[in-house]
Amino acid sequence: MIITPNILHIDSREPETIFAIAKMQQIDYVKVFLDVGDFAYNNIIIERKEIQDFVQSITSKRLYEQVEQMKANYENVYVLVSGSINDLYNRDSQNIVFGAIASLSIKHDIK
Repeated sequence: MIITPNILHIDSREPETIFAIAKMQQIDYVKVFLDVGDFAYNNIIIERKEIQDFVQSITSKRLYEQVEQMKANYENVYVLVSGSINDLYNRDSQNIVFGAIASLSIKHDIK
């Protein structure tokens, strides 16, 4: 996909509230199907995950596949995790999250 410069590209599968916020903030955006990531802007790609989905994508190894695809196509890759670590049911899940964040940051150079 070709990213139009200086326009925020929002994946069409994102919740409608995301588009409402972009409109309210008067952000120039287009609603598109992104192969990877949820938001793209120039050479930046952002994958947004709810904390429960973040844990599931770690255990299924889907997260690391997504990260590698994003790194292959964008210069700056970010993973945005929303929610609270306290939303996780047990300490093991919390440790999985902390370990994955460290791995993404150190091993994969992801912000």
